[in-house]
Amino acid sequence: MDPMFFLLLGHIAGDYALQSDKMAAAKANSLKILALHVTIYLVSLGTAVLIYDQIYGPPLFRSAWPWFLPLFALHFIQDYLKPRFYNHSRQFYYLDQVFHLAALFALRIIVGG
Repeated sequence: MDPMFFLLLGHIAGDYALQSDKMAAAKANSLKILALHVTIYLVSLGTAVLIYDQIYGPPLFRSAWPWFLPLFALHFIQDYLKPRFYNHSRQFYYLDQVFHLAALFALRIIVGG
C-alpha cells in the first residue's frame, strides 16, 4: 500500500479528529495554541508513518522524520496566515487544504517508500 494513504490518515487525525473547535478558534489568537496544534498534527503524521513501517517496512520513518521540522514550519505559517486572509468561502477552505496536502505529497515524493 502506498505510504500516502497513511500520510492522509495522519493529516485527517491531526487536522480534524485531534483538533477541538476550541483549539481551532484559539489558534488564530495564540501562538502557543497554534504551536500545540501543529505539534499534535506532526505527532499524528509520525504515528501514521510508524504504523506504515510496522505493517509494510522498510523503515520509512527514518527518511521522513528530518522533514518534520520543515513541515512544522510550513503548517505553522499556513495556519498563522489563514485567519488573517480567510473570507469564510468554501473556495478558501479548499485552497488551504490543497496547500496542506501538497506538502504531504512533496514529503511522499521526497522520502519514497
